[in-house]
Amino acid sequence: MHPEINRLLVLLSRNIGQRKLYFSGHQIIRNACDVFAADLRKLLAELEIDRLFIGIVEDKLIYDGHYLVGPSIMGRQLVEFGRMLQCGGFIFKEDTTSEEIQVLLDFSNEFEHPISTLREARELLRSRDVVNIELASDYIAPSSLTPLEDQIVWQGLQSGGHLHSPLIVYQALFDVVAKTHGNISLDRSIDLEGAGAVSAHLLYSLRHNFTDMLQFVHYPDHDSYTVGHSVRVATLAVHIGENLGLDEELLLEFGTAALLHDVGKSKIPSEILFKPGLLTHEEFAEVQFHSRMGAEILLEQEGVTPMQVAAAWGHHLRHDGGGYPESPPWAVRGHLISLLQICDVFEALTAARPYKAPVTPLSAFGIMLADKGRFDPALLSTFISILGIYPPGNRVHLLDGSLATVISATSSVDKPLVRITHDQTGRKLDTTEQHLVDLEQDRSGKRAVAELLIGEK
Repeated sequence: MHPEINRLLVLLSRNIGQRKLYFSGHQIIRNACDVFAADLRKLLAELEIDRLFIGIVEDKLIYDGHYLVGPSIMGRQLVEFGRMLQCGGFIFKEDTTSEEIQVLLDFSNEFEHPISTLREARELLRSRDVVNIELASDYIAPSSLTPLEDQIVWQGLQSGGHLHSPLIVYQALFDVVAKTHGNISLDRSIDLEGAGAVSAHLLYSLRHNFTDMLQFVHYPDHDSYTVGHSVRVATLAVHIGENLGLDEELLLEFGTAALLHDVGKSKIPSEILFKPGLLTHEEFAEVQFHSRMGAEILLEQEGVTPMQVAAAWGHHLRHDGGGYPESPPWAVRGHLISLLQICDVFEALTAARPYKAPVTPLSAFGIMLADKGRFDPALLSTFISILGIYPPGNRVHLLDGSLATVISATSSVDKPLVRITHDQTGRKLDTTEQHLVDLEQDRSGKRAVAELLIGEK
């Protein structure tokens, strides 16, 4: 799969989100349309094709018969927009102009309710001189009655059935955080009930699809990493909390608080938040203000809980009393906010950012342990023992040449329980052939972990 297709679709979805914040013709919107049109032409030239078709099936984005994981997570707004237009996908021709992209973005902000029919949506596009962007009909199994154009664009669909349930949950988590940040940017109220509902789905998914769900903790989303960061911190927080034996009501509240802990960043200018280089002293001071701002925003919301406010305020406070925002000496953080701080830093260290590459969990633990006074030592020790140096969901290469997915840590942090997915020759094993191996019990040493495959699924 060409990686630029993923990037292009994430960019389009991000542009749809920006159009909700800026008026049509705003310089930011014009620049976004210019970039998309130029990148589209470059991609089509590289692929030696004259059009790009992106299909929508069961809330999934499809290209060339294959399900696109990243854009389906971060491109929720594109999927919803397609449904608003009653279409089954978009066709972008090589002559697509920046002005036509602008019209499409205007459409995304123009309608409060779905258009009645696909035919009406197509006529609306044509009425605004959009000739290089077409709307595809919904996918149907090809037959003699299927229009020829639809048979061609949907040819080779291999969607693989229903959307994998952990991905639905991750997508919903991503969506609720993205909408929360968008609403705050527009000074609208936050859907706290919605955040609580997806937190419940997260807890259920971790209990029933533990390893699959934690794989998304490592998903790189360079274009929306602030949102993805909150989702992954919440996933880690609920996983650790579950292992600590927290009752369900407290776990749900903790998960919701973790999802909302960075809401203050929605008020930080994007040119600072997504800056690829080092921040100036003034810019860093503005970023630091997000903790106080987040707490103030949440205090204005109806139904907010003390834990949610405390999470926004205190996730950058150190165990020794330092950090930010500056707090009075008598202020005491609860243990769960201290745990949230550990999840927050671990995710930031192990994730890719525009300004840095990810580090391994082992390196992250080394950095955290060396920072004396920053973390609650007992909680940090517990965190490390629960995750292990090869956290669940990661892919590892074993000494005997086989590949495996980490299922859980054991009492030996470097010897996890794994599921063998590929044999020593690299052949992918059928589901019935895959099997569990407890590396702690393997006395031969031939199946020790040789390498952690960073960023691999």
